[in-house]
Amino acid sequence: MLDWLNASLTRKIGGLSTMLLSFLLVVILYSVVKLQVINDEMREVAEIDIPLSETMAEIEMLQLRQHLLMEQIGQAQTSATNMRPDQVNQYSQQLNVQIDKAIEVIRNALDNGAVQEKVTEHQSVLASLQALHQHRDKFAQGYSRWLEAHTEQRLIQWQKLQDLDTQLDDEAAGLLLAMEQLTLEIAAYAEKHEREFMWVNSTLGVSALAIGIYLTLYIIQSFRRRIGHIQHQIGDFQQSLQQQNTMSLCSDVTRTGQDELAELETDIKTLMDSLSKEMHNRVEVEKRLIELATLDRLTGAFNRHKWEEQISEELALADRGAPLSLLLLDVDHFKSINDGFGHDMGDQVLISLVTSLRQRLRSTDMLFRIGGEEFAILLRQHDRQAATLVAEQLRMHIEQIALPDLPQFTASIGASTFRSGDDAQSLMKRADQALYDAKQGGRNRVMAG
Repeated sequence: MLDWLNASLTRKIGGLSTMLLSFLLVVILYSVVKLQVINDEMREVAEIDIPLSETMAEIEMLQLRQHLLMEQIGQAQTSATNMRPDQVNQYSQQLNVQIDKAIEVIRNALDNGAVQEKVTEHQSVLASLQALHQHRDKFAQGYSRWLEAHTEQRLIQWQKLQDLDTQLDDEAAGLLLAMEQLTLEIAAYAEKHEREFMWVNSTLGVSALAIGIYLTLYIIQSFRRRIGHIQHQIGDFQQSLQQQNTMSLCSDVTRTGQDELAELETDIKTLMDSLSKEMHNRVEVEKRLIELATLDRLTGAFNRHKWEEQISEELALADRGAPLSLLLLDVDHFKSINDGFGHDMGDQVLISLVTSLRQRLRSTDMLFRIGGEEFAILLRQHDRQAATLVAEQLRMHIEQIALPDLPQFTASIGASTFRSGDDAQSLMKRADQALYDAKQGGRNRVMAG
């Protein structure tokens, strides 16, 4: 049988390959289309429905907290002056952020064409979110009216406020139900297409098996020739990688056998070792370049370039409701330290200052060196009162720094908090003015602008 196959191998392989490859081409094209559909559906689930479900869960939790707080306020039956309206306002602001996030996810998905299934249902959810946004605004207005109402009107306003709170709860629950149903339907579509793809994959497997059976004899005959060719290519590629390195990387590679497969495995290991080292060196270089571009070389704090890049992102978040405060810190009489002890000592003071500040700041806070002895600190999720408290704690900590061979020093700090409409210049200007007032007031103090 072997002789028979060898006698007409070219003709048999050519005709068989043409037939099977034509069939495989049709199957592969169908598979590509199905894979694209499944990929789009999975991307919709991963990038739209899952984040949206998580956001809706946050909305539900915020509504529950707000509802519980409203019940506590109702049971207390006290005047507004004895309550803590900031908690309700805080929940309301957080709810506003989550609703905006959900609206942005759906709107971007619809605009970019990322929604492949249930477009109308997604539009309906978007409309419901916008309606929820409006009712949240009405609730916030009703809460303000209740706080400002006279005693005789308080009960009436409270009843209206409770009705608004109930409406918000009902709408949030309805949105959650609609989102759950929508996610289940999209998942069902994806599962259906996955089953279809499994059928295609099985067909490909059977086709590959048929090709393997008919072409095995040919593969056996050409096996050694192909291995030799692959080894030659690997050797050439390895030499090109080692042009910048005179050390042979193959000296530590041990062969586990004498046949061609063992030799091929050894060559592949050698090649992968070379690639691994090249990639490692490249990662180290890229990491070093990033550090040089974003970190101050002396102190290790972020530099001015990083400040200009980061402040835009932080202001964008603050403009959507996230509290943000800025501290400007300046070492008092730093010129006297340089003149009296030398610039090397001045550098040590700055290094010690940055080290101490990092120990006191949170991992989410960011420290920048924006001038010679002037530093900026971005405090996320800090309002004016919290930022002033942190600034005073930092000032006291700096005042108490006592290290051998290092002169004692103090710092003045100016604080400012994001206001609606602020840009980097206006936020920095208020902090800079507060820092100036702190220095004019005698230094070693905190002022808020």
